[in-house]
Amino acid sequence: MILFGLGQLLFMAALTALSADLVQQEYRGKLNGFINFMSYVAMGLGMLLGNYLYMTFIPQLPFYITMAITIPAFVTMTFPVHEPKKRDRK
Repeated sequence: MILFGLGQLLFMAALTALSADLVQQEYRGKLNGFINFMSYVAMGLGMLLGNYLYMTFIPQLPFYITMAITIPAFVTMTFPVHEPKKRDRK
């Protein structure tokens, strides 16, 4: 759990820095609100789906699906996302 917490901490810091670099200053608040809203909606749906899969099929299935989704997400974030050439310093 300690490693999970550390990973979440690093992920959220990187996500905030990435969104600050890619979005103009006047839209950053709207972007953060939208990201938080969609994250909570996705978490709620994920909990419902995970509970259904856990109770209906084998208990390990939600964890296997999570591992399978993590790999394409890692590849998607590793290759197409690059450092911006120009930073918005306002």
